[in-house]
Amino acid sequence: MPRSKHPRPSDARSPSQNPLRASARCGLLPQSKFGSPSSDSVQSPREWVATAHPLGKHVPQTADKPKETEPGRLGQNAEAKTAQNNREYVVLNIATQESWKNDKDDYETRTEWHRVFAWRNLSKFAKTLQKGQLITLEGTLRYREVEDEVEGTTFKHRIAEIHATSMKRLSKIEAADDPADGAGDE
Repeated sequence: MPRSKHPRPSDARSPSQNPLRASARCGLLPQSKFGSPSSDSVQSPREWVATAHPLGKHVPQTADKPKETEPGRLGQNAEAKTAQNNREYVVLNIATQESWKNDKDDYETRTEWHRVFAWRNLSKFAKTLQKGQLITLEGTLRYREVEDEVEGTTFKHRIAEIHATSMKRLSKIEAADDPADGAGDE
């Protein structure tokens, strides 16, 4: 088929007119052309892709579940439990603290308590945690309906729980024979 007598006009799809297209053929985009990424910039598609699992298996990221990353202190020692299906899990109560200056230039603080569940291999690490230790964790925020009775009246309400996918110990109470200072849900 013969080419058209009229050359196609250069447009945004043409590499000569669009530096993004021209650079895409060469690999990474030059930072000098586009500046450095800022903290409030939109994530690139490369960041949407899940990272590889340490064992080489792909672990998909769920886009519809909110992820929580919380640094905080344990309010009490880890509590080991067994589910109805005989799987072991650990419940942690984590306190996070937020501080700010009010209108009178006085500092105010608020402490929030979070109930955290650790399953599978992560529960083995979580069992070693003790009251007062500073940890950071990442997990999925889940809500559950519960019924409580107050003065003879039963009412339903929702509670939030964090199901941990990874944890890292940031401090130790005493030097002891502790396992590694980090664990992931494998």
